[in-house]
Amino acid sequence: MHRDILIANMQKYRRLVSEAEKEILHLQKKGASEKAYEISARSLKMFVAEFKEMLDGCRDIVRHNINGVRTGFTINGRKYYGSVLNISISGICIEAGRNASVNRLWCEANVLLKGRNTGPFTVGGKIMWLSKDGRMGIRFLNVDEQAMRLIEEFIVEKTVKKI
Repeated sequence: MHRDILIANMQKYRRLVSEAEKEILHLQKKGASEKAYEISARSLKMFVAEFKEMLDGCRDIVRHNINGVRTGFTINGRKYYGSVLNISISGICIEAGRNASVNRLWCEANVLLKGRNTGPFTVGGKIMWLSKDGRMGIRFLNVDEQAMRLIEEFIVEKTVKKI
């Protein structure tokens, strides 16, 4: 699903999740007596978890615009290049052109960031959304304190104007 469609329908999707969660509770109650209801509840629960993860890709955490910074990223061991559009401690938006194809949605990716003070470092993540114009959103995963510090230093270096 493309991000622009997701954002345009966010309220409707959040209501859908709420209704589905109510249905899960209903099915779980019935599941105590019939196996089919228990199986349906489990399937719906998996769907809701995946859908929530997709919606989380559109959260409103502060993004820092750093247009034009070139970066490399790997998907399934293959290296690609793009330009960073914005970044936060939780993820990055990359202008990836044709490298942002639909079949890469939900793939894991490693993003190479390079700053003067930090040197090169890699942050792992998952491709959460793709746009029709070649942008992709990657949510960083398993960011430890050192990686968070490096990302913060990278953001400061790329966004603070020199005096």
